Amino acid sequence: MIAILSAITLLLISSQNVATDILFSNEHEFEQQARYEREQKLSPEKVVRKLHRIVIDPGHGGFDSGAVNKERGLGEKDVTLPLALKLKRYLEERSDIEVFLTRTADYYVTLSDRTVTANQYQADLFLSIHCNAHENPSAHGFEVFFGSKEPSDREAARVAAIENRLGLDDPFFQEDNSINIESILSDLRRHQFLRESEQFASSINEGMKRNVDIRRRGVKSANFFVLRHAQMPAILVEVAFLTHAKEAELLTDEQFQDAVVRAIGEWLVEGNGDKEP
Repeated sequence: MIAILSAITLLLISSQNVATDILFSNEHEFEQQARYEREQKLSPEKVVRKLHRIVIDPGHGGFDSGAVNKERGLGEKDVTLPLALKLKRYLEERSDIEVFLTRTADYYVTLSDRTVTANQYQADLFLSIHCNAHENPSAHGFEVFFGSKEPSDREAARVAAIENRLGLDDPFFQEDNSINIESILSDLRRHQFLRESEQFASSINEGMKRNVDIRRRGVKSANFFVLRHAQMPAILVEVAFLTHAKEAELLTDEQFQDAVVRAIGEWLVEGNGDKEP
C-alpha cells in the first residue's frame, strides 16, 4: 500500500511539473509572438468565437472609488458604471448577446467575486472597464490590456499594480505551492484563451481609432488579478485618464461616453455576425 501511495505521489508531482513547464513555456512564447506582431503593426485577426454571453465589469464601487480627480470630485467608480450600463443597452438593442454586469449600482465587489461571476455565467467574454491615472498630469489616452504572467512593459506593470491593490490580501489570489491538479488544469484552460484575449483587445483598440478622437496607447498585457482566473477570453479597458484635465472632462460628457460605447460595442456586434440596425 505504501508503495502504491508513493507511486501516486510521484505521478502527481511529475504531472504538476510537466503541466507547469508547458504552461509557462507556451505563455512566454505567446507573449513574445504577440509583442512581435504588435511591433510589426499586423492587422488583428478576426475572432471567430460566437458571443452568446458577455459579462461586463464596471471597475471599483462602494468604498473603493478607484482613481479620483479631486478638482472635479470625480471617482473612477462614477464613470465605469454608466459606461457599463450604456454598453449593456447598446449590445442588447443591436444583437442577441446576453449581457450581465458584476455590479449594477454603487457597491463594492471583490476582485475574486467579479471573476467568479463571469465563470458562473459561463461567459464567452469578460470585459472589465476602468479609468487610468498617473502622477504625471499630462499622461493621457486609451489602452487595452489582456492578462499575462509577465507585464509587456513597465507602464503595464504600473497599471496592474494600481488595479490589484485591493486583491493583495485575497486568498483567491495567493500563490499555492501545494500539489493541486485541478488548479493546474484550470491554468492550462485559461492559457488557451490568451490568443483570443489579445485579438479582442486589438480589435477594440482599432474600434477606438474609428470612433473616438483620443490618443491610443496600444494593446498591452499584465498580471491583473481580475483577469487571472477567468475561464474565457478576458480584457481590461482603461478608457482615459482621470488625472488629465481634458480627459476628466470628457469622461463625464455624454457624447464622449456614447462614442466609447460605440467603439467597443460596434465591433462586438459586427464581429458576432449581427448587423447594425
